[in-house]
Amino acid sequence: MLSDNFYLMLSRLSDTLRDMSPPEAAAYFTKQIADVSGITDPYYEIKRASNKAAMKHYPMLKNRVSSSSNTFAEALSLAIAGNLIDFGAKENLDLSEALDEILNQPLFLQLENGEIANSELFMFNEFYNELASAENILYLGDNAGEIVFDRIFIETILSEFPDKKISFVVRGGPALNDVLIEDAIETGLSEIVNVISSGAQTAGTVMNQCSEDFIKKLMNADMVISKGQGNYESLCDEDISSIWFLFRIKCPMVSRHAGGPEGTLVLKKIKQLVSADAI
Repeated sequence: MLSDNFYLMLSRLSDTLRDMSPPEAAAYFTKQIADVSGITDPYYEIKRASNKAAMKHYPMLKNRVSSSSNTFAEALSLAIAGNLIDFGAKENLDLSEALDEILNQPLFLQLENGEIANSELFMFNEFYNELASAENILYLGDNAGEIVFDRIFIETILSEFPDKKISFVVRGGPALNDVLIEDAIETGLSEIVNVISSGAQTAGTVMNQCSEDFIKKLMNADMVISKGQGNYESLCDEDISSIWFLFRIKCPMVSRHAGGPEGTLVLKKIKQLVSADAI
């Protein structure tokens, strides 16, 4: 039999969620669960397992990147494909199967001259050129486990462009399986770049819940690399001219908005995407 607390939670949700974005709704739902159950981070063990599983592949992934004919493109493609590790989007996700899918997915079409083939949803050349000229880069993290792929991409960026100043952004508190400071520490990323908090306890980067200090850094960055569908959903209609979205399309709603089928890997700048009113 369902408890009175459960029905109370459903009543609160129905009255509150209708005007929220998906990341805001997820944050509200998490808070209600915490209020009722006393569990503030229900994904804690899942995040530990995700990081551990991905870190087991770290040496192999580094070797795969270093042996590639285009190390930057390979690291970038793995970082975006790593967005598949998302228990918030797929509760019954099998980590081993997800890692196998990431590693076996054909990601790029190489032309005869060795260049990467662009597409409407994958603007590789524009991304690379903007990154090459940017000095201050803000990298918005997404999920635990996925952060290992972010680490490899960031290491590759710094290997090719040693003078870049990169700050990696984590959430301000537990939100689904999104990254926190302990995930950056656990995966060694905090030893490579500066790690900061957005101040928002949301599965995404909801501007009106972020700290003033973070907002200032976001608006002043030369380039913002925004990982994951949650960050896309919360930021795609914000006026941030420097932002690039890197994610895997995971649901029909975002598929319609972004203009690609589910499973598509997206590398796109905000001004090249349609209005968020379509979401």
